[in-house]
Amino acid sequence: MAHAVELHIHPDPVTTILPHFLPSYLPGSLTLSYIVSHAYATRSLVLAPFSPSSAPPENAPWSTAALDPAEPDATRTWFWTSAADDDAHGGEHLAAALRRAATLRPELQSVKIGALHAPLARSIPRAATLYLTTWAQLAFSRPHLPPPSAALERAYAFRPLDEDGLDDVLAGSVIPRTRASLQAMPSNTAAHDRVSGRAVAWAFTLRQGSVGLVFVREEYRGKGLGREVMAREARRACEEEGKEWVLAEVHEKNVESLAVCRACGAARIGEVVWIEVTLDAYREKNVE
Repeated sequence: MAHAVELHIHPDPVTTILPHFLPSYLPGSLTLSYIVSHAYATRSLVLAPFSPSSAPPENAPWSTAALDPAEPDATRTWFWTSAADDDAHGGEHLAAALRRAATLRPELQSVKIGALHAPLARSIPRAATLYLTTWAQLAFSRPHLPPPSAALERAYAFRPLDEDGLDDVLAGSVIPRTRASLQAMPSNTAAHDRVSGRAVAWAFTLRQGSVGLVFVREEYRGKGLGREVMAREARRACEEEGKEWVLAEVHEKNVESLAVCRACGAARIGEVVWIEVTLDAYREKNVE
């Protein structure tokens, strides 16, 4: 049976895809719009169901997928569809993206899809799902971010981490990471004790444009530093990207990080999943 959704490679997605992300798609489309706008830097392969010389259909769902040549254990695939709440149409577009990934990346046995709108995961066959975790997705709006704390500025210097500081991040991260993966992240904000010079709290802008990887050393907790570094990094991301919104994805069980996000004025906008999918299933003729 022929598949209805045909995806096209967009060599210059900033020109051919990014202008079609309408304000009405915000803030849910922020991840893919960020990936698309930084595709050259990440060497991502970007796909859409219309040719580079045309535009999305006016009265039908459309989608964008980005295949990121990240490290072997990192998230490689990002997907967004204007039919995110339509399981049937959204699932068709996601399946088309996975079939194309299976064809374009024959060396890959599986891919990790990040920040996927949770209802779309239902369209992936159980036999093709290797693991799935659910995360709350929250949105910060620039006008509602708390202002920098003058009191904390007297005790801490806020600046990016140096190379030695990355070792502290690796030691404190609950998710296995590498120095290379941290260096590939666009930016970070860290609080440094003005007496010792030591980095005691930090937050990163992640590869997909969300703010995360927030950490405060145990002996410095309870001072508002988590809120401060997250708010500063979110504000920096908004200002440098010229955006009014920035996202964060927080594991449902991470009550401390959820509280920090709320303290920064973030609003929950839904649930997303990180899911690993075997591509062998999409290299076969019948995936139901």
